[in-house]
Amino acid sequence: MPILELQGVTKTFGGLTAVNELSFEVQKGDILGLIGPNGAGKTTVFNLITRHLNCTGGKVIFQGHDITNVRMDKIISFGIARTFQGSRIFRNLTVLEAMLTACYSKRKTGLILDLLNSARAKNEMQQHTEHAIEILKFIGLEERKNDQAGNLPYAHQSLVGIGMALVAEPQLLLLDEPIAGMNPQETLETMELIRKINGRGITVLLVEHNMTAVMGVCNRIVVMNYGEKIVEGTPGEIMEHPAVIDAYLGSGFDARAS
Repeated sequence: MPILELQGVTKTFGGLTAVNELSFEVQKGDILGLIGPNGAGKTTVFNLITRHLNCTGGKVIFQGHDITNVRMDKIISFGIARTFQGSRIFRNLTVLEAMLTACYSKRKTGLILDLLNSARAKNEMQQHTEHAIEILKFIGLEERKNDQAGNLPYAHQSLVGIGMALVAEPQLLLLDEPIAGMNPQETLETMELIRKINGRGITVLLVEHNMTAVMGVCNRIVVMNYGEKIVEGTPGEIMEHPAVIDAYLGSGFDARAS
């Protein structure tokens, strides 16, 4: 059984169809790439999966359960976390404080116990702090935990966004252009991080324009154009598919040189 399945998912905005009867599966343990030209509908798909947008039609199935109409604030408790294009982090907080904001969905104590500064609330906060620091160590930013998040280099801000998603201990991680704006060395390091994340048993759905990264880390790829799936397959199959070359890669594409 796939961990995620889109069944005829459609999204219209007035007279514009952004996603049109899109169907594909993500198998548990996959690193699946979702690629296509700008405006193909990739980020809209992420927004539909995570309920930042409502589907006009079709179904989103996660681990056999229909989550098409699940409230957005409940999606993360199902085991789905995501990052966003650009660095949507809390720029005025320290790196550790930003990470701790992502622990909110895991809180068991309520506001009253927090206000009373109860032992239970203190213990829970200590556990969350230790977990956040463990994630920072995993992504290589433990030494920056007391730095203001907005002052970090762009690549590190992107890593903080990934770390904030990992705090929720997801089973499925949606990465929306995590490598955008990175230099070649940062790209290689982030590719390795994605492999390490997958090695922890987390399934990854990746939207990314850097084809070196996509071809290098994904075991399968779905290609979209004008809101529709045009083909899916292995990286090797995708690189050689005429429809993909015509719509997206171009006849001169070489993954080794991109």
